[in-house]
Amino acid sequence: MVHVDEVPFPYENFALKTFGEAVGLVGEGIVNNAQVFGYSIYVRNGFELDRPKLAHELVHVLQVERASLASVVTQHFSDMAEFGYDKAPLEVEASQANKTYSADW
Repeated sequence: MVHVDEVPFPYENFALKTFGEAVGLVGEGIVNNAQVFGYSIYVRNGFELDRPKLAHELVHVLQVERASLASVVTQHFSDMAEFGYDKAPLEVEASQANKTYSADW
């Protein structure tokens, strides 16, 4: 886990910046609290990565483990363009972990 003042995004890449703005990942007023890059989870300082949120990010790590970072990024961006962020299959899978680990033990 890497704690940062701001979760990084490749703003210098015009295509990624434009896509990120189009799907609501980056832009004015948008704060990215946590993001997986391979086996690293970048967490914005001051953001509480509680059990459900950590489970969500760990599912993204698992997705990278099952395939590769390059293939996950390609699939996720393609899916977000087609389905939107909330309905993209990789995001749906990760969001299920939020629900599973929100329950009281």
